[in-house]
Amino acid sequence: MEDIVRALAQEIALLRGEVAVLRHRQANMFRPGTVSEVKAGEYRARVKLSDASGEDFLSPWRPWSAIAGASAQDWTVPEAGQQVLLFSPTGVLGQSLILPFGFSDDLPPPSASADERVFRFGATRITFSGDGLAYDAGAHTLKGIVRTDGETRLGKPDAAKRVLLEDFTPAQNVYGF
Repeated sequence: MEDIVRALAQEIALLRGEVAVLRHRQANMFRPGTVSEVKAGEYRARVKLSDASGEDFLSPWRPWSAIAGASAQDWTVPEAGQQVLLFSPTGVLGQSLILPFGFSDDLPPPSASADERVFRFGATRITFSGDGLAYDAGAHTLKGIVRTDGETRLGKPDAAKRVLLEDFTPAQNVYGF
């Protein structure tokens, strides 16, 4: 009888250990935190996380989520202080992926309108809305090639000087604006 009790006690101890490991891994599957350090050239970042006791620690260097197809790619480097979510299906932080998490008081959204799609990078802001596209870069210049089959107007709505491009061929480059 003692052998059976001893075997059951060992089995219970083993199962408790396995449950503890599973709980730890489950807790690591989705870990909110903030970006602490970034190595842009290696597309890796470290995330500041907190353990169950509230102590901060840094994640291993991990890649961040991106559109990385053969024909379409997006390069958006996370910034220090940005809220992110460390996603690890196995619960092993060394195998996790950094996902963008949301806005915060320190990094608020660039718009409060549900009718706009806004991209902001530094002082440059591009807004898509029902009214069209707005590009605001402060003192910066928008450069590019204009190809048109119809009438194209360049200039601010209130600008004194406007350029009408109706005399140019559709594939002609336009410079100096």
